[in-house]
Amino acid sequence: MTALRMGVLSVALSLVLGACGNEDRQIEARMEHAAEFMRDELDPAVDGIWLRSGWVLTDQGEESLFPDTEEGWDEVVASAQSVIALTEELKTEEYSDNDPEWIAISDGLIVAAELARDAAQAREEQALFDAGGQMYRVCLACHQRYAMEAPE
Repeated sequence: MTALRMGVLSVALSLVLGACGNEDRQIEARMEHAAEFMRDELDPAVDGIWLRSGWVLTDQGEESLFPDTEEGWDEVVASAQSVIALTEELKTEEYSDNDPEWIAISDGLIVAAELARDAAQAREEQALFDAGGQMYRVCLACHQRYAMEAPE
């Protein structure tokens, strides 16, 4: 191989490798942006459901976490609405990069949040608890797929 060909090949290889590195940095930056969005925006909305559904066993017996006022139930409905809206935002190119798996997982969270909203509107404790479990499984699947920290 001539020196000129070696030089051209070297430059071409450097450009390809540099582009790959740049793409990796872009993906990493997008994932960090998504993780920040989830931590700052989505997690509080999801907690508005998870912290208000289920039961806790104490020394005094079983304690319900479900709302006991109309305002409390309305807050759960509002939290579910927020989860739906925020997850729709996660489907945008800014976060998804049009990744069909990312979008499908997001759609799964929307479906679960809609179930939570409907259960809260109907004041159905078990249905809300089940929807919260479905939300958790969708979140866990996403975190496992995209190597983020698993939800607590």
